[in-house]
Amino acid sequence: MQILYNIHVSDGTATFHLTPMAGEGKETSPLPSPLQGEGVNSVGCSGTLPRNDKFSSRFTLHSSLKKRAAFTLAEGATHVAHSHNIRRAAFTLAEALITLGIIGVVAALTIPNLISGYSKKVTETKLKQTYSILSNATSKLIAETGIPFSSYYVITMHNDVCPSTATHLEECADSLYEDVIKSNNIKIINEYDHSYPLWYSTLISNAVNDEGAIAAVYHGKWFTLPNGCSVGIYNGSFSVITDNLSENRKVELIGGKNYFQFQPANIDNQNTIKEILPGLAPMTQTERKRYNTRADLINACKSNELGGVVNIACSQLFIEDGLRFSDDYPIKF
Repeated sequence: MQILYNIHVSDGTATFHLTPMAGEGKETSPLPSPLQGEGVNSVGCSGTLPRNDKFSSRFTLHSSLKKRAAFTLAEGATHVAHSHNIRRAAFTLAEALITLGIIGVVAALTIPNLISGYSKKVTETKLKQTYSILSNATSKLIAETGIPFSSYYVITMHNDVCPSTATHLEECADSLYEDVIKSNNIKIINEYDHSYPLWYSTLISNAVNDEGAIAAVYHGKWFTLPNGCSVGIYNGSFSVITDNLSENRKVELIGGKNYFQFQPANIDNQNTIKEILPGLAPMTQTERKRYNTRADLINACKSNELGGVVNIACSQLFIEDGLRFSDDYPIKF
């Protein structure tokens, strides 16, 4: 005999309902003996069981039982008993260990790439912000004087304190800082004099074979922007370190990864000023022609053919690619 069995739980009371169903070729017959409970009849059985009623131990009642369930009673059955000895599905220890091992392998393969991708995006964002700040400031300089940001500008406009690029290097850098940064009210969180704090010696240890980088450290004017980038002005160019040097910690400088240059250095006369490319590009026209194609520029960035810690080929590539690190950018983060 097929019996429909339904339980509803509401306000602390469980209500059950049993309804006989006709089978194929058979008529519905009444239950031989009614179940215990209130309101029981011979065609259907229904009743109300308080949760503390002893009879409720025959059923496992749960508020999640919302659907009607069908099951078969043996002929002559008068009660429905619920067995608590139910086998539950579970993982074996071996299965659990295998699963954990697979998760560990996947994590080992993916997490380094995720971290590298995140570092690359953070550096790109900070460098783009810094480029925008410096580009806007130098554009105003050109509009006011007709001279690009360069050594030639400071020699021309501040000849009293900066007569040449070979002498008074600190005064030249300070003058450029005043005209480009201070006069434009660019917000900074820290600026450094030439007293060589701890991070200066850190830079020197990285740039030990790069005389230009050493000179930029000792004689340049350095400051930190709100985005955490540290910028140095020296010899008519900007050195940009994407780490916050004001935190007074050691920094390993890697050109094209956390050390960049905007605008070429040593532009100190009317002939060389014609070599300046637009957009704070660190290469001169002559240098760019040496690396005619984009593939040439990528190789120059990868191998640092131009020499120096800053690796200006990578800075050039970043600018030419629309201020971003493209998928084929050769330096790993």
